Amino acid sequence: MPRSAGRSEGLTPKALAALARGLLRRQLPALELALTGQFTAHHAQLIALGLERIDFIPRQIAALEQQLGVLVAPLAPQME
Repeated sequence: MPRSAGRSEGLTPKALAALARGLLRRQLPALELALTGQFTAHHAQLIALGLERIDFIPRQIAALEQQLGVLVAPLAPQME
């Protein structure tokens, strides 16, 4: 199941802050506080849509890699 499925309802300030990476991980309490009262259902829906796009990219890459594998298979002897 994609990580964005059903996310718009579950994206609380605490849950959203927990998604932080890198240097923001050190500032989770401040990030959560900054999002409290500022992060509405509308924002959650926008974030969920963005996460759906991010989840789609690896699936699209895998499909293209498979298609390329089929297309270049007849050329394998020439590529050795």
